Amino acid sequence: MRPDDQIPASAPAADLLDFFRVLSDRSRLAMVAILMDGPRTVEELAESVQVSSATCSHHLRRLEGLGLVDAEDHPPYRRYRLNADRLTELRRTLLSDRAVRSAARPVDLTAKVMRDFVDEDGRLRSIPAQRKKRAVILDWLAERFEPGTRYGEREVNEVIRPVHADVATLRRELVAVGRLARQDGVYWRVTPPPPPPGGDSGDGSDDGGEG
Repeated sequence: MRPDDQIPASAPAADLLDFFRVLSDRSRLAMVAILMDGPRTVEELAESVQVSSATCSHHLRRLEGLGLVDAEDHPPYRRYRLNADRLTELRRTLLSDRAVRSAARPVDLTAKVMRDFVDEDGRLRSIPAQRKKRAVILDWLAERFEPGTRYGEREVNEVIRPVHADVATLRRELVAVGRLARQDGVYWRVTPPPPPPGGDSGDGSDDGGEG
């Protein structure tokens, strides 16, 4: 059996990205290289990579968070050592061809938004600020309205309220994006048209950060 066959089918993309973020810093990478030769104190590492002790401690916390560095108490000093087994594990899992290809696959936006914004009781934690994420939530919310049924404003609020307390904002958003139509105080669900052949060929850009 090859090594790749012994690991999960995919490694979380977040883990892979975190690995690269931590080791993309020249000072942290230098610390890993120094620790390959044996344990060091903060002061020794700071002098070797030419940073302050406070900055060195910050870098060490990042490396500890990844599991690459362990602290050993040798009073009056604390020495840091490289966790060679963890480094080997990361090389075998996160950096395998299989894991990298899996992490590079497109994210299922709908599943991610529902996981991030809707709790286990079916309530909305917050209204997404990003347009694409908000559209996913509004599509999901629109499914609560029966096609062909006319609703008064109070009835619309009653449908929305179990999901989120800000019924006015969500009601306006449903109308603004065309998920609900409104005329003379009466609302009804609008079924969106099918996507064009070939799907959305946009560049994936969005309209701002999450707030």
